[in-house]
Amino acid sequence: MIIGGILLDDSRFDTTWIYDTITKEFLVSGNLNVARNQAGCGVFTSASGDKVALVVGGKTDGGVHLDTWEKWTESSGTWLLATNTLPSSFLAANGVVVVHIDNRLLLMTAYPELREYDEDNDLWVSLFDTSATGNAFLAIPYNMP
Repeated sequence: MIIGGILLDDSRFDTTWIYDTITKEFLVSGNLNVARNQAGCGVFTSASGDKVALVVGGKTDGGVHLDTWEKWTESSGTWLLATNTLPSSFLAANGVVVVHIDNRLLLMTAYPELREYDEDNDLWVSLFDTSATGNAFLAIPYNMP
């Protein structure tokens, strides 16, 4: 999946492409509601079995930092702009990482907290304050074989 990006003229675009592993082709999917680049992204399987992608923060035209996020589902092929915003503008270049562990999405950022996506309530919840960590993250499953 390729989500948004930036063009040579410094404008952002809202296009999403899905790679079909059978045909070996990229297919255009739904457009983002807000054109963005440098965003954090993650994919998981919902409780209903649908593939879900989230795009978090980033920058839009004019270099404006975004505190918004959007959700895409494979069944609809469309992006929905979340009604709740994040507590700070999240920019990938400043450390936004969305990590997929055991079908959970964790949002790690330079903002001093670790958040997890709560599918039931469709929001990012704070797990703990990370201000004492120096904001460097590496996700390694604890129970690796």
